Amino acid sequence: MFFHRRSSSKRYDRPSPFRSSQSDFGFIRHAPVPPNVVALVIAHVATNPDLVQREATLLTCLRVARGWVQPARHHLFLEHPGLVIRADRPGHIQRAAALIRSPHCTLHNAVRGLAFVNGHRQDRISDEEIELFQDIVGPLKNVTALAIAGPGWRMYKHFLDCTFRWCEQIIDLDIDKYSFRPDALARFISIFPNLRHLQLSGCVVDPNGPTRGGPQGVTERFPLSENTWDLCETMQESMPKPHLATLSLDSPLTLPVLSWLVATNLTSLELYIPKYVRSRTYWHTLVDFVDQLESSTLENFTLGLPSMFGYRTLPLPDLSRFKRLQLVQLRGIYFEHLDPMWTLFSTLDAPAVYRVLFEFRHTTSWTQFANAFRAHKAELRALDAFLSDQRRFPKLMPVVFLMSRVSTELTFGPFPGGWREEVCLAFPELYRKALVIFQK
Repeated sequence: MFFHRRSSSKRYDRPSPFRSSQSDFGFIRHAPVPPNVVALVIAHVATNPDLVQREATLLTCLRVARGWVQPARHHLFLEHPGLVIRADRPGHIQRAAALIRSPHCTLHNAVRGLAFVNGHRQDRISDEEIELFQDIVGPLKNVTALAIAGPGWRMYKHFLDCTFRWCEQIIDLDIDKYSFRPDALARFISIFPNLRHLQLSGCVVDPNGPTRGGPQGVTERFPLSENTWDLCETMQESMPKPHLATLSLDSPLTLPVLSWLVATNLTSLELYIPKYVRSRTYWHTLVDFVDQLESSTLENFTLGLPSMFGYRTLPLPDLSRFKRLQLVQLRGIYFEHLDPMWTLFSTLDAPAVYRVLFEFRHTTSWTQFANAFRAHKAELRALDAFLSDQRRFPKLMPVVFLMSRVSTELTFGPFPGGWREEVCLAFPELYRKALVIFQK
């Protein structure tokens, strides 16, 4: 092996920008790659159809050099745009606040979603942690999606105004059943003037709670006092109504604010009856809510039936006013009670409908399922003739049939392969026109 003696000339002592050099720590330092080349490399990596390989390679690109961090992080946050703040893990809020406040933090423009989670249902967020939320939310100027889950957030006036006053850009909001009291819900929603998509999920049923009268003298227990109802009604009069595009409701705690939301020009609406709520009051209120909606904008409608057998006698919304409907889904159908299928869809009068979906609750008894379809032969044949009329629904694509994975939840599960013959026999015209499809 031959070694060349290094020249003492100053001309050769200057490091060449095209030559690797030795660092003080023994690592090889290379000339920086031009930013446009880095962008092309990472953009090529981001086109990999394999999700696991794509994310693994992007994570590797993060460690190449400082100039690779920002473009690689941009593509990673396209896959996972959210930052989850867990209050149920000791020190998590403090570490998140320290990260965001750091002068070297490069997440400020990358984070587009925030989730505040507290899994301990009995714990309340401390005052010190509440104050840190302002440090977390303030610098994140591009956040458009916000989710709040779990109890103990204490969404009182001062906290709402100080923490979320910088979040005018929020478009998507997801709130679960434990996070808010009904009297604070309307105020919280009104903070976000650009809010378009709202999801209110879950319910809290207090067996010892007060009652609220419903239509025709029907009463049901709710965790809502008379003072709560009065306070909600008073607050809504002074608050601007949101301009929502999509709304998903799955909680009776939304009853006091439904009248406040009714002026919204929705394009998509999802209504679910929680499995713990056996309330005609809640059901009637939802039906009235649908009847008062603006009929010229609604395009997607989903109705989730409750996991109980008493819904057969409950009223269903009238869809005849909504001429622009394009997608209609009926979820949670019990095979013993198929009446809602015909009752709901017989009111449908929307030539633009292209997708109809029926989801049955899970059952393992093929015999009972088949007998139920045969017992409702007349109603199902009428529904078959109604949906297969191409003059009425010229854009209709194959009707989707599926079954939830468990009986107590709606999970868009596959339809059993051996049971499909009964559906085809019940809907002969749809089957003949190849307008029947089963979820696999």
